[in-house]
Amino acid sequence: MEYLRLARVTVGYRKGEPILSDFDLTVREGELVSLLGPSGCGKTTTLRTIAGFLFPWSGRVLLKDKDYTRVPPHRRNFGLVYQNYALFPHLSVFENVAFGLRMRRLPREEIRRRVEEALRLVSLEGLERRLPGQLSGGQRQRVALARALVIRPELLLLDEPLSNLDAKLRAGMRTELKRIQRELSVTAIYVTHDQSEAMALSDRVVLMRAGRIEQEGTPAELYFRPATPFAADFMGFTNRFDAVVEAREGGELVLRAGRVRLRVRGEDLAPGTEVTVAIRPSSLRLFPPGGEGIPGRVVSHAFQGESVQYVVETGLGELVVVHPESTPRFSPGDEVVARAAPDEVAVFPRKEDA
Repeated sequence: MEYLRLARVTVGYRKGEPILSDFDLTVREGELVSLLGPSGCGKTTTLRTIAGFLFPWSGRVLLKDKDYTRVPPHRRNFGLVYQNYALFPHLSVFENVAFGLRMRRLPREEIRRRVEEALRLVSLEGLERRLPGQLSGGQRQRVALARALVIRPELLLLDEPLSNLDAKLRAGMRTELKRIQRELSVTAIYVTHDQSEAMALSDRVVLMRAGRIEQEGTPAELYFRPATPFAADFMGFTNRFDAVVEAREGGELVLRAGRVRLRVRGEDLAPGTEVTVAIRPSSLRLFPPGGEGIPGRVVSHAFQGESVQYVVETGLGELVVVHPESTPRFSPGDEVVARAAPDEVAVFPRKEDA
């Protein structure tokens, strides 16, 4: 069911310089949708418009078919979690979480019960009397989340909430966020520039570029089936070279790039079409010379813990290849052939803007 909708929204910070133009977004009830993209693409502007901190110049913001376009933030029952936590440093954990309930003038006993419930939800029982300065970064983030959830929001808005945490804490908090969102069935919008974060958390990912939606879909759809060269590049298809469609055979395309012939998943492209080929480094595998593939010579390798990264010089340019550490090793100077499975190669008509 359609729950939140931005309908042809145009908005910006300076007159005549819109960040979003005729922007449409739909979110279903109970869904966690990530707004993903590089800095400056309009993610936070979209979130601020939904929250009511920016009013659209045109278009509408609808929640459950009610028009929220001109409703001020304090009249929207939305929970917000920020990158910098935004906790009151002089208030205890309990008082920080209770703040929104006190503003709503709830009875004291109701406040106590709901704060305790929220702190249990985020695993902070026993820390009610501590000040924010006495907490770790992960604990402060949990307080901010509890404060947003305790008001029982109609919509949860999260603006890069994990970016200040170290890698281990981020991974743990992703799991907790997903668990809590699922447990409460709260509809959530999550802003991030980190694709792995969006992949791990989201029911649906909205990839943005220059104030518009470049592609949207499930995490798997964006990861395996980028729809544009920009989406492919953002999702890690960093090896690129030009080719020409030579034929269609059995649902696959046969491409020719220089002296190399490649098979890729079927696309509706006619023979003779000039294309850009994009391959993720982890989709390529190296083999001793011989057979189909892209011949080349190993230039360098770098141990990366669970994987080894190779740079391979080929007639199509340098390719980066990432192998699991457990696979056979190659050394600089080795002649190799690089291959990728046909369904792990993205192909785009060259006329598209990369």
